[in-house]
Amino acid sequence: MEQEPQKDKKRPVGVLLLGGINLFVFGILLFLIFISAYFNITSKDLAAVTDILKRQNIETAVTLAQFKSASIIQSIISIFFIVSGWGILLRKEWARKATVYFSFGWVLTVFLIFISHPSYISYLFLQVVYPGILVLYFTHKSIIEYFSTGNVLVEKRGGQSQ
Repeated sequence: MEQEPQKDKKRPVGVLLLGGINLFVFGILLFLIFISAYFNITSKDLAAVTDILKRQNIETAVTLAQFKSASIIQSIISIFFIVSGWGILLRKEWARKATVYFSFGWVLTVFLIFISHPSYISYLFLQVVYPGILVLYFTHKSIIEYFSTGNVLVEKRGGQSQ
């Protein structure tokens, strides 16, 4: 008995687009930016950014150590996006599920920040758009089906699939 992976379904454009955005934009690109920021930012740079934010009525007091810690956390999140984006492009069900759960957690975190700081609404709104799209898209019935049939093996007997 010969077994072959089922390849009868075309990859939806949304899977290619969102998987690519996760892999290249939120993954590789942001990883490089955050790693670069970690190694290159100085106290003087951080003070300049704080001054710019103050002029926009955003009060913040971030130390260099806090900024570097945030850069490490963001780098780890970028690694998640690299792995999940690659998994999505390879049609892996675990990547779809991980993306949905992570995105839901992202939206929940933004909601909790909003509850504690309602004045941040204009800044937080954009933070829920992309993860909201991910949750809605990757929980659509046809996309769930696309991923769930991606790793099914088809047995061939006498040249016919069963």
